[in-house]
Amino acid sequence: MSTYILICVLLLFITTYFTRMLPFLLCKGDIKNKFVRSLLAYLPYAVLTSMIFPEVFEITGMGLIPAIVGFVVAVVISYMNKSLIIVLASSTAATLIMMLINPYIMSFLGF
Repeated sequence: MSTYILICVLLLFITTYFTRMLPFLLCKGDIKNKFVRSLLAYLPYAVLTSMIFPEVFEITGMGLIPAIVGFVVAVVISYMNKSLIIVLASSTAATLIMMLINPYIMSFLGF
């Protein structure tokens, strides 16, 4: 293995380790700032939206219907204040089901 690869792996390890370790070192007690607490409460949903939303418009292969159904399911379930795991699992399952029945829908519609 070359020295360049070892240095790259070491740098990636250091950056990943410190970004995950620093919050534990700096925030030992409860977070009392309301802005920071609300930011941390909404952050997973913002990340989920930024991951899912662009894919709805860039979908290829099975068409736009499974992507839109998965997106709508994710929005509805997250609006009902379910956990992030439930939102991800249900939107993935809805997209998979729509991908399985999408050819039948398209042939029924004449496409």
